[in-house]
Amino acid sequence: MNEAVITIKLTDSEVNLMIETLKNSELNGEMKEPLKKLENDLVTILNMVALKRRENKLMESRGLTIG
Repeated sequence: MNEAVITIKLTDSEVNLMIETLKNSELNGEMKEPLKKLENDLVTILNMVALKRRENKLMESRGLTIG
């Protein structure tokens, strides 16, 4: 199977809207689990982005650079 990496740039508010849409969707049982996983993945991504932003802010406030 061929795989591809797709990069999509989304704002926090766009991701939050996607999460809310998934939470509020009425779906048949077949699609519920895959979309619940997608919802959880999006929440995880938002948390990772927030953590990275906090780390960067802390580094900047201390005048540190890595790399």
